[in-house]
Amino acid sequence: MTGKRKRAQVPVAGPQEQSPEPIAWLRSPAADLLIGCGAWTLPLLLLNHFLSNGNIISTSFVFYFLTLFCNNPHYMATIYRAYGTATDFSKYRVFTVYVTAMMLLAALLVHWAPVLLPLLFTIYLTYSPWHYTGQNFGVAMVFLRRNNVSPSRSLRAVLKWAFTASYGMWFLSMHSVYASDPRVMTLGIPEGWALAGRVTLLFVFLSLGLYGFVNLADEGGLRRVFPALVMYSTQFLWFVFPTLLELATGTRLPPGFYSTGVLAFMHCAQYLWITSYYARRETEQGLHGAQKAWHPVAYYMAMVVGGIVLFVPGPWIVSRVLRYDFVQSFLIFTALVNIHHFILDGAIWKLRDGRIARLLLGGGSPDHTNTDHEPESMIATIIRRLMGPEPWARSLRIACTLGLVFVALVDQRQYFLTLDTTDWSGVRKAIEANPSDSRAYKREAQLLADAGDTSAALAAAEQAIHLNPRGDAQFLLGTLLLRGGLVSQAYEHYRQQEKLVRPDLSTFVNTGVLAAQAGDLESASQKLEAALSIDPSNREALASLAEVRLQQKRPTDSVHLLELLLRDIQAGGLKAQGDRALAARAGMRLGNAYAVLGKPELAKLSFQNAGKIADAAGLGELSLQARKELESIQ
Repeated sequence: MTGKRKRAQVPVAGPQEQSPEPIAWLRSPAADLLIGCGAWTLPLLLLNHFLSNGNIISTSFVFYFLTLFCNNPHYMATIYRAYGTATDFSKYRVFTVYVTAMMLLAALLVHWAPVLLPLLFTIYLTYSPWHYTGQNFGVAMVFLRRNNVSPSRSLRAVLKWAFTASYGMWFLSMHSVYASDPRVMTLGIPEGWALAGRVTLLFVFLSLGLYGFVNLADEGGLRRVFPALVMYSTQFLWFVFPTLLELATGTRLPPGFYSTGVLAFMHCAQYLWITSYYARRETEQGLHGAQKAWHPVAYYMAMVVGGIVLFVPGPWIVSRVLRYDFVQSFLIFTALVNIHHFILDGAIWKLRDGRIARLLLGGGSPDHTNTDHEPESMIATIIRRLMGPEPWARSLRIACTLGLVFVALVDQRQYFLTLDTTDWSGVRKAIEANPSDSRAYKREAQLLADAGDTSAALAAAEQAIHLNPRGDAQFLLGTLLLRGGLVSQAYEHYRQQEKLVRPDLSTFVNTGVLAAQAGDLESASQKLEAALSIDPSNREALASLAEVRLQQKRPTDSVHLLELLLRDIQAGGLKAQGDRALAARAGMRLGNAYAVLGKPELAKLSFQNAGKIADAAGLGELSLQARKELESIQ
């Protein structure tokens, strides 16, 4: 019996499953996410907060020290990028020549007319976060395009407006507060308008960001969009979270937080991360003469040494040779180098540039210039000669590097010695190292005052003011005069100080109290009102202005101020002895105000409450005075 033979079944081939395309990282996933996209932001912010609050180390010194190895080199990386070849130098001539010349002239002008320093420094502080925002947005675009996610023009605009909105929140925050720092000017935007604007921009940031990234994920998949999404979250932590923190706790970060410290460090590390990658690609493609090999250590050391040149020698030469205040000169150099960097950086990094696109994105339009042997600029030629193998070049390199390192170490030591320290010998060493450093004299004045030597403290503070009449040593001198009991001199000092330095909160309060003691009630009223416009809950200003209002025959206003003061004190639970004493005195004043208004029952109640608080606090004199006032009413 024959049967039919079964045919072997061959599996039908279906669509071959493809593994997902790998993410096109610049260096590695860890480095790109942590440094490039800022994923280390939250850990570093928490570490900075822990170290600062725990007084474990001086975080200000740590970040000042790190400027040698991160912040300053990142400025030099821009110089290297713009001045490296004759083509680049000529292409960006407006910025490499004319803007540079303008910055040098501005340095001379501000040194000659230091009254311009607050304007210059405010421009620098306002510009810095915008520069950070632009770089963060640019990095996000690099990762999107490297991973074949090309946002349409409209979608790119949506994301750009989201990033811009976050900067706008910071801008409104900075320019809606009174700048007590004499080096900072603000626009004085009303708090209510600023708050409404910040809440609106918060909605813009979140809504546009959500819309943009949802559309990007639909186009390219969440995996390829992920690095840019991390960059967006970093922008949130840098610029949006501070507003949420302020709304929740009332804590507002100072403007300098964005230009110094941990944020500046992260921004500069991000910049070095991408510019060193670009420089390596340039070198590998022979865009710097015949050199083909990439030497990362040599590149980095050149950036470190160049960064020292940009920032350190200038202020030291000006202060030591011209007897100009080191602090003032340092701020001028810092502001102008930064502003020059912001302008130059905005010009040289454009992804629409064919060569930049090719090197950063791995594609873009080909560059038909002679990339194999592109001519060097004169500056690059000089640098190459100096970095050459000749014995004279090697000796000169060693000598210059050692000299610059020595100056940098002297500068680091000077900064450390002028910190808030009790090391008396350190302060004296700082003065010997640079007699034109107002920081050292100010710290010396504080130490002398703590030791009880008021006259010597006054002399040290006056020396600091002699070096820098527009510095914050003016505030210290007023405090020292009051502490020494020199009331009339303190009042005159505060009146003259206003012509040179913008008053801070304490100056307004002290001037108001002194004016009231001198019988100038109108001036006292103006100063105390100014203090309350800065801090509406300032207790000393409330108590003093209430007393002034009573002397001005305005008891109703006095009652209102005293009630505000008492509510604020009682909200704290009257735990501290100082709070109980202030509450008892405020209650006595409130009773007097009610008595003037012809409200004896309310006056009696106020005196009774004041007496009880005084008894509980052991303030016998105030308690006795309260009983006498009660008897006079009855």
